[in-house]
Amino acid sequence: MTGTQRNLVPVSLPSGWDSDDKKFDLAHEAMIERMYRDGYVWFKQGSHSAAMRLKELLGESLYVTHVKENTQSKSLLAKKKSLAPHTDHHAVDFILWYVHDHCDKGGETHLYPTKDIVLKRRLRSWAISLECKEHKIFDDDPGVWPVIQHVPTREEKARGPLTLYRGENNGLWYYSFWLANARTERHEKAFKLLQEKIEQTEPLRGHLKKGDIFIFDNRLNLHARTEYFDSKRHLERHWVKAIL
Repeated sequence: MTGTQRNLVPVSLPSGWDSDDKKFDLAHEAMIERMYRDGYVWFKQGSHSAAMRLKELLGESLYVTHVKENTQSKSLLAKKKSLAPHTDHHAVDFILWYVHDHCDKGGETHLYPTKDIVLKRRLRSWAISLECKEHKIFDDDPGVWPVIQHVPTREEKARGPLTLYRGENNGLWYYSFWLANARTERHEKAFKLLQEKIEQTEPLRGHLKKGDIFIFDNRLNLHARTEYFDSKRHLERHWVKAIL
């Protein structure tokens, strides 16, 4: 990575925003603005009920997971080790985390906006042909999915966004390096170059705390996590499908 460290910026809201309807409206307005402009929004010290209200405004809930250490699990999510930049399932538009508890050391959140990952024309044309494997979660899952899905045409961009919470973009991403479906040597080379470009991108960084609500666009950001060192970290993760 190169360049100056960049930080995730939380929304500034008046106290009691999560229990007062008028103040909650300010949070909803901030969610529209930040998600459209930045692809993420971070609310500090909110209630679980406020998080669920925000989730209902985002779209349809698909799946809920409680993310915490489990030494008996084989899932990467249940380990303390760092997680490399990736997206979650391709059907998920937005991810909402409610922080029930967090570690004092480590566990920093990193967000890699896909618009910041600089791909030269040749690599971008290769990337559009790449696919990643996918764990079967839903009945109609195909097993593989394009890394970059559907680059919008000029006419589609002119028509504007399909949801309040997603601005103009150059394609929706689905990516996990460890799930790369490298069918040929050319694909293998393209995945390696793509991963190098991602690692060269300076992420947005932030350390979440108990009671925080963090929402981001799963298809316009890769997310990662640094290693953490105690067992109290507990995130409630909601996968959300946009209502178009």
